[in-house]
Amino acid sequence: MQKMVDNLIAEMEEMPVIDAHEHLPTEETLISQPADVFTHIYCHYSITSTETAGMPAYDGVYPREMLHDTSIPLHERWRRFRPYLDATRETGYTRAAQITARDLYGIEDINDDTYEELSRRLQADNTSGIYDRVFRDKCKIECVLNQGPWVGQDGDLAREVSWELTPSGSAEVFRGKLQRWTQQHDGEFADPEDCVRHVLASLAASGTVGLKFIASLDTDTISPADAKALMAKARAEKLTDAEAIALEIHLAHKGIELAPEFDLVVAIHCGIIYCCWMDFTPNNPTHLIPLIRKYRNTTFDL
Repeated sequence: MQKMVDNLIAEMEEMPVIDAHEHLPTEETLISQPADVFTHIYCHYSITSTETAGMPAYDGVYPREMLHDTSIPLHERWRRFRPYLDATRETGYTRAAQITARDLYGIEDINDDTYEELSRRLQADNTSGIYDRVFRDKCKIECVLNQGPWVGQDGDLAREVSWELTPSGSAEVFRGKLQRWTQQHDGEFADPEDCVRHVLASLAASGTVGLKFIASLDTDTISPADAKALMAKARAEKLTDAEAIALEIHLAHKGIELAPEFDLVVAIHCGIIYCCWMDFTPNNPTHLIPLIRKYRNTTFDL
């Protein structure tokens, strides 16, 4: 039986993979920054697991921010982190960190005796070509769906899944978006649908493959006339945050409706959020049933 298991794993390790969800910086950005056990291994969900295990904020700074701060000596960051490691070792995220250390850098276990050596190996490997070495050569990943901008960066490794129409809930943030879209459009938009069509056309032309939303997206929207009136208020810089939310939800729905025309998939984040203390229940996928029934021509990826 073990031989069969080993053979199956060996075959699966050679299978081509599409990595459906990453938040990668460009390789240029990655290699320009220091690499250590916290910036490259315990760098995201495994840190929030330690917060759940009781790791406190330091001077009001969350552990995930403090541990990434390379101006703090590595040994000091490790000292603060270490008491909470054992409580999280068997979580999926921390096991993934251990597997990465073992399979990529030859460190069998991340502990008091190895974290500094692992950090040295991470820094030595933090050079041009790291994405090819890790994603393509080791993991057999042919394409990454990156949750954020990836236009013209690092060849054909990644494709963008765009947050461009994701509601921000901030009038100031939305005004900045509208100004940028207007400049790209070389003039004002006739109405909100005209604006959304411009955004979708620009994304599709740049190679973007999807639009990103959260499962808590409101299924109720304002009328096209009300949306047009709020667009005018946004241009006049008189939009409130509450009005921005209503307008952004309207634009999001219009984007979901029009996505098939631009060959874009609508990707919805469901369930768990990056911090273990956050309430994930608003992202229950059953909340999406009205949305999916409303836009039957749209392709959804949950």
